[in-house]
Amino acid sequence: MTHTSARATCCSPPGNAPASAWALLPDLGAQLRTVITTLPEVAVADLPRGAAEELARFVTRPESLR
Repeated sequence: MTHTSARATCCSPPGNAPASAWALLPDLGAQLRTVITTLPEVAVADLPRGAAEELARFVTRPESLR
């Protein structure tokens, strides 16, 4: 496993998990959304390309998909 693939695995946005997985862990999902919304802008700016958008989609996911 290369460093790049390890990073991609460990740093995949939470939105990549199926909604059914988050349905089993609603408290964890809510806590994660809270943490994501409190991240400093500089931290989000340093994420790989597309990750900030993935996080935004996860945070704004409709309740029916949570």
